[in-house]
Amino acid sequence: LRKLGVKINKIKKGKYEFLGKGLGSFHCKKNTVLDFSNSGTGARLIQGCCATNPNIQVKLTGDKSLSKRSMKKIIKVMEEFGAEYFPKNKFHFPLTLVSSELPVGIKHVAGISSQIKSATILAGLNAFGKTTIIEKIKSRDHTERMLKHNSAIKIKKGEKNIIEIKGKKALEPINISVPGDPSTASFYAALCLLNKDSKIILKRVHINPTRIGFFNIIRKHNGKISFKNKRIESNEIVADVHVKNSKIKNLKVGGKFFVSCQDEYPIMF
Repeated sequence: LRKLGVKINKIKKGKYEFLGKGLGSFHCKKNTVLDFSNSGTGARLIQGCCATNPNIQVKLTGDKSLSKRSMKKIIKVMEEFGAEYFPKNKFHFPLTLVSSELPVGIKHVAGISSQIKSATILAGLNAFGKTTIIEKIKSRDHTERMLKHNSAIKIKKGEKNIIEIKGKKALEPINISVPGDPSTASFYAALCLLNKDSKIILKRVHINPTRIGFFNIIRKHNGKISFKNKRIESNEIVADVHVKNSKIKNLKVGGKFFVSCQDEYPIMF
């Protein structure tokens, strides 16, 4: 973000101030290198921000692991907004991204990837007109919650979620408190569940319904997990997760849980 002209100040340990300048304010020298190391989430979200930002030409790269991961899906969506990638028909880093000169809102049918959905939302914010995302299977919704207080986004819930983004609408500044990651918490919970006479309290964990598939599965199979001290912080549900050693039944996990606990499947295996 600093390479894209964002001013970031460290206030103290764990607290930062980001000074935004509004939509379309990213700027950098031509062919600035953006190295995402091993962050697939960062790579996709920043592409969403850059694709519709005027006058951006950046080189995208990452480590060996990230460079093996295909960017084809995100590339195809950003190309609908008018962005270009070079070399053509290459879908792995390193790549060059050239932003759209005249981005126009699109209609996108989302899959299970919340990263691509979020990148589409971010690109739509800076595109002319309306961007519509049709979500057949509800995936992680942190971006929507973060933007909830803005009139630029509207969500129609039903059998299919429909997310509408009105482009070029000024966004209100926000203060965000980042809670504990439920995927990381799941590993500690699993150790506790399997160790005799163990118990643990995981403080201030994020329990967004799209993220707690692991906890729900374990609870259905005799796992002693409870959420206490629930509250809303920055439009997200946060709680203290109480875990006790349990005799867990053999797990039977249907595919419907995958979206809400894809990072936790290795624990269950």
